[in-house]
Amino acid sequence: MSDQWQRAASEAAKRHMAAQEDDTPYVAMLKAELSDQAPAIDPVIVTLKETVVEPCPDGCCDTVSEVVRTVEVMDDTKGPWFSAAYDGECSKCDGAIWRGDEIRADGRGGYECSGCYPHDDETPVSKPCQHRFVWVDDDNGRSGSFCVRCEQEEDPLPDVGLADDPAQQVPTADEFMNPGPAAPGGPVMTPDEFMDPDAPDKPLNVSGQPSEPERDSRGRYLVTDPATGDFRRFKNGKPMGWTRTTTFNKAASNNKAINDWNRRNIVIGASRLPHLVRDAQGLTHEDKDQLNRIADELEKAAGSKVAADLGTEIHKFTEYMDAGLKTWRDAELYYQDQMRRYQELLEAEGLEPIPGLIERTVVIQEYGGVCGTYDRVMYHRPSNSYPVVDVKSGKTLKYGMHEIETQLWIYAHGHNQNGVYDHHTKTWSKEGLPRVREDWGLVIHMPVQGDLAGQVVLTPADLSAGRQHAELCHAVRSQPSRKVLPWKGLEPEPWELRFANVQSQEETSELWKAAKAAGFEGVRLNELVRLAQIALSVRG
Repeated sequence: MSDQWQRAASEAAKRHMAAQEDDTPYVAMLKAELSDQAPAIDPVIVTLKETVVEPCPDGCCDTVSEVVRTVEVMDDTKGPWFSAAYDGECSKCDGAIWRGDEIRADGRGGYECSGCYPHDDETPVSKPCQHRFVWVDDDNGRSGSFCVRCEQEEDPLPDVGLADDPAQQVPTADEFMNPGPAAPGGPVMTPDEFMDPDAPDKPLNVSGQPSEPERDSRGRYLVTDPATGDFRRFKNGKPMGWTRTTTFNKAASNNKAINDWNRRNIVIGASRLPHLVRDAQGLTHEDKDQLNRIADELEKAAGSKVAADLGTEIHKFTEYMDAGLKTWRDAELYYQDQMRRYQELLEAEGLEPIPGLIERTVVIQEYGGVCGTYDRVMYHRPSNSYPVVDVKSGKTLKYGMHEIETQLWIYAHGHNQNGVYDHHTKTWSKEGLPRVREDWGLVIHMPVQGDLAGQVVLTPADLSAGRQHAELCHAVRSQPSRKVLPWKGLEPEPWELRFANVQSQEETSELWKAAKAAGFEGVRLNELVRLAQIALSVRG
């Protein structure tokens, strides 16, 4: 008998004796043992042997007797049912417990799943192994994904084909242009191999394009013009950059929320790094470089970059998954569950990534030219169409849907209008590309902070509204700057404006006399009177 069960039986016996009535004979010695018939794995009933000493009727001696009792050890020590806060294993069946599953404490320091003890039946039930697969490549010749519990090998993923009806068939992902470093029909490259052979220090993304495209001194894209095949150039011959999508779509936005957040970060950072505040003493707005450096460090101290860095990591890992280079099981443990949810979402909604259309650069000719890089294009099997899909990792989407919809419309319209850009050959191509939807796009929200952290939510984006917002952004950006005019006195108010703003017949009569005295007569004077009549009729 193990020490664990000894302790359980002893504690149960103590509780049992404490519940006896006041006239129960006193206990001289208590010995608790597990019954030989008790189940070896999950004993519920414990047999207690109590040695009871009672005085004889004459009072000359004590009578010793042994009373056998049965005490239920487990039921009164199990906790209530609740949702698991993290992954684990069931102490009864050794099956997997996933976060969110219903569990309860088993009274022995572990947890039981609801599959072993259903709420309406406390009888243990048999349960198949809840597999947890890990990749194994050992010295025994095993190579593959095996369950850590039963050692069963994981079945390969099914080969999902396109529609059986030829009329409904569309090109497969492999048929799309993919100018990546892997040769057609060759082996899939690992992420570590995505390096430009012409520039070994320049990493490539999963589509074989530079992770960081060429930009000008203002951070704008340097790509060729699809209409001419050459760079747009300044008068001095230098290449001209294209306005970035993420700059263009903010032109008509209300930035109060983000500005307030930045201000709060600086205050929090100042409380954590007071020596930086002392470094700012004596500085003025003329020392903007030093002040900007201090402000950046204060924002970092407040953790403003933590969520952005984690969001970038999650974003990149989803690219590897969509390119078929990794699975969610390869992710770091702290976001592995979110990657599993991402994969499950794509499968449930019929979204199929296209490896050659991940992180591709597009441009539109409207609004002076706007350029950007979309996250990916996916095939949506239920609608037999191709939407642009964007992954967002911010805490919430409610402050930026106008910007997101505009951003996705530019991506979709640019893809259809000019195709995608090859940064290696500096050319545009539409050959073999599917036409993407310009009415609806998709946002996969994967927040890393806030109440929804760890969740994966699919949100539609209205690209028609995005196009309307793009018009507004263009109108704001097109407003010419106004110059400060020198004072030259004020000209008299135009007669047309004065007659159009009259408030009564009396005012009109006085104004008519003034106009006649100023030299107005005939048709010109009658036109002014007509303006006054219209104004009075409108006012009733």
